[in-house]
Amino acid sequence: MSWLNIFGKKGPSEEAIAKQVRKAKEPYAQPDYRRMAMDQLLKWDTEASLRGVMERFTAVVQSPHWDEEEKTWLVSQLVELGDKTAPILRRFILEKNEVNHALLAYSQIVKDQNIYGDLLIEALKSRPPSDHRSVQGKQEILAAMMELNDRRFDQYILPHLDDHSDDVQCLAIEALSNSNNAEAERRIVLMLGSDSHSARVVRAAASVVERQKFKVPENLVLSEVVSEDYRIGDGHLVRV
Repeated sequence: MSWLNIFGKKGPSEEAIAKQVRKAKEPYAQPDYRRMAMDQLLKWDTEASLRGVMERFTAVVQSPHWDEEEKTWLVSQLVELGDKTAPILRRFILEKNEVNHALLAYSQIVKDQNIYGDLLIEALKSRPPSDHRSVQGKQEILAAMMELNDRRFDQYILPHLDDHSDDVQCLAIEALSNSNNAEAERRIVLMLGSDSHSARVVRAAASVVERQKFKVPENLVLSEVVSEDYRIGDGHLVRV
């Protein structure tokens, strides 16, 4: 099966693309073997082949050095191709779990913090707190949001204080630590007496509450985990 790409040129078959994708993701191959496959997918320059080469972001190869080297190289190649890769990257970011490098490429292509921020919001909204299959994606999106420090993100981060994953909860606590959102502060403070969050999450909340000097009700009963290291004094959490 073949088709015409957006420039009217005959494109590769699905089977040909799939073969090169398998090579590009081969974890134990030499770097040159994977690079040749990525080069071919980029050279074909069709929507399908570009979707295929982005699958390299989803694979982890044996060498951490070459894994990062190849993904960084691919980011630069996608950025060089320009605007036509933006909608393909956007689809990847909304659907896949390994989004760090795709986000980096997309942000460099669109060059507009508001457009980039809109995609981060949409990507996080598509991964609800109850979704245990998208933990990595949520972590990487939250980390990208923290780099922008855009307070319009707060309302979308807030539900993830009760995320399925402790990792995501801890990241959400940190992401909201500088927020002026009263509801975010209230919920983080209430975690100090929570028995529905893990000890790790409660400790993360306590660290933020103390550091940011959030107001703590004098009548709040601290959980055992928190009371080992903290007490309430003058409306704030202080170390014992």
